[in-house]
Amino acid sequence: MLYISSLKIVDLLCFPGETVIELRVPSSDQRNAGWNLILGNNGTGKTSLLRIIALGLCNATESSGLLMKMPGNLIRSGCKTATIEINLLANTEPAKTCQIKTTFRQTKDGCEAIDQTTNPQNLSRSELFACGYGAAMRTIGNEAFKKSRLIDSMYSLFNYEARLQNPETALYRVIQTEKITQPELLKLVDQALNLPQGSTSLTVTGLKVSGPWGKSVPLKALGEEYLTTIAVICDLLSRSLLHTKSEFSTEVKGIVLIDKLENHLHPSWQLTIAKQLAEIFPGI
Repeated sequence: MLYISSLKIVDLLCFPGETVIELRVPSSDQRNAGWNLILGNNGTGKTSLLRIIALGLCNATESSGLLMKMPGNLIRSGCKTATIEINLLANTEPAKTCQIKTTFRQTKDGCEAIDQTTNPQNLSRSELFACGYGAAMRTIGNEAFKKSRLIDSMYSLFNYEARLQNPETALYRVIQTEKITQPELLKLVDQALNLPQGSTSLTVTGLKVSGPWGKSVPLKALGEEYLTTIAVICDLLSRSLLHTKSEFSTEVKGIVLIDKLENHLHPSWQLTIAKQLAEIFPGI
């Protein structure tokens, strides 16, 4: 897996002064070892924290593009500079590490300039795979990205009008790599949706899902919680394929940020979704 082992924030948004967050890297036998859950009352900075992580993972150009979608200033009032320092760890043999430090400077015209330094040690930036999903994202879209760029994969965290990739296009793209069969791929979708194997089918007329609501119901006729989960799963599958350049594998190692995961899930599903996603993407 690829982990954020620590995060240091200085004078950003609702975090005054220096804030250091240490994330303990779990042992491989721990249940749901890939998950970190952020809890807090409304307005305590949960979404801000996810956006800060996203900005720190992106390169300077991509961070600048995402900043344009944020209201107000990133640097706290009265401060001239602010920083994000992220330490990454890949628990390979031997372990790989990388430190990314992003500095934001207030310019004379009131804008925010960005400088970034990377100490790759033995983990290259090109190995970094990451995605982010916002709390109010538009689920079903017609996007079909051709390159792996963090600004695209993080965009819905900053712009709630952003649309994810078209799920049907994403699934067909994965199948065409011939690294996984259609039944195997749809089994992953069934697993994520907590439905019996064989519940989803992909035909010339699109993706259909069978469940308590009926047999072979078109994708767009499903409830919001199923639409959102299918959209995220398919988007993640397709982006992992773009990152590995057609060498599709669910073993891709990376970091995924999901804001308010529970927003689109009924209560019983909230109890199982972490386990299901961890089983489908063991390296995330």
